Amino acid sequence: MPVEVNLQLSGNVNHIEMCWQTAEAVLAQVPFVEDPVQNRYNLLLALQEAVTNVLKHGYAGTDGQGFLEIRLSYGESDLEIEIRDDAQAFDPTHVEEMRDPALMDDLPEGGYGLHIIRTVVDRLEYRREAGQNVLTLAKSFADIPAGTPVGSAS
Repeated sequence: MPVEVNLQLSGNVNHIEMCWQTAEAVLAQVPFVEDPVQNRYNLLLALQEAVTNVLKHGYAGTDGQGFLEIRLSYGESDLEIEIRDDAQAFDPTHVEEMRDPALMDDLPEGGYGLHIIRTVVDRLEYRREAGQNVLTLAKSFADIPAGTPVGSAS
């Protein structure tokens, strides 16, 4: 049975905790076969990094006036997190990927977000739609053993 949860918030940095708690409740139901605790934590961290980037950079100086919508959904084989905002256009998929992990030591504090996201998701997509940034993070759990009902906690 597919599940979808939508969360709409103002662009206030204090909402990061609410995003985390909502995603945590949804992820608790996703039947990851391989290391479910680590997979759930990694996806929570990726979501937090993406939302933090929108709130701190996309809406910098707007005092929580921006729009933020998060859609978490999963079905038979993957989890998808979609983040929409109406901040200035920014395509994180065009930011150069860190090729040498040793260079991470040279990043300023807080410069790891996109690297973390790319590391933990199977698919990262961006599009600009109706004046909004739409970022999609997806993680597959397609290798679920036959007979495992979708939505059963691991």
